[in-house]
Amino acid sequence: MKRFSFLAIAALVVLTASGAQAFDLATTAAIEIVEGVTVAQTTGMDFGQVADHDGTLVLSTDPGTAMTDVSFISFDDTGFSPAIFTVTSIAGASMNASFTDAGDVAGITLATFTVSLTGGSGNEADITDITQLTTADTWNVGCSLTVAAATALVGASTPGYTITVVLN
Repeated sequence: MKRFSFLAIAALVVLTASGAQAFDLATTAAIEIVEGVTVAQTTGMDFGQVADHDGTLVLSTDPGTAMTDVSFISFDDTGFSPAIFTVTSIAGASMNASFTDAGDVAGITLATFTVSLTGGSGNEADITDITQLTTADTWNVGCSLTVAAATALVGASTPGYTITVVLN
């Protein structure tokens, strides 16, 4: 009987010692909610003076690079500038950019938009996958301008376009 008591006590000690221990620890997680992306224009796109003649000009994202005159339109080679935007987001974020000509000026079409995040020295290969370099990047935007002389009006005009930036 003594042996049975000893075994029962030993089994109880082993079961108690091998029981799982658990505890709860209340803690926190850090997070800062920020606005996903904001875009502000700092410089408007400017093609300068262009002759009333059929053709297309290409405005580079680099303010130091002259426009390309693929159709031999006469233009002022000093009065042009790409559009410049400040895009604010999370460094390393991926985003898409798209551009739409407003079609609001007769005889003028804006198309084939390009973006550079390096002050105009290099275009993004794919504007549907732009990586934010810092929290406030400078985007230079160029495009092509096509003039249809038959419908373009002589005088100053401001054709509109929409830039859409979507955070991936």
